[in-house]
Amino acid sequence: MTDLPIGDVHDLVAWWRTASYASKRGLVLLEIEHVQVGRVEGSQAPEKRVLIDWRQPAT
Repeated sequence: MTDLPIGDVHDLVAWWRTASYASKRGLVLLEIEHVQVGRVEGSQAPEKRVLIDWRQPAT
């Protein structure tokens, strides 16, 4: 995670494309608390099936 760029979204995308699986996983674990994936019902779009619980910033 020490090679994570601090900049704009383009820097993050470039980093993501070359980062190792472990680094990507580490970033996701820092930001996401829980993911729920619902059942497919007809032609339901993926964004309607996936619920993401984001971690809250520390106060």
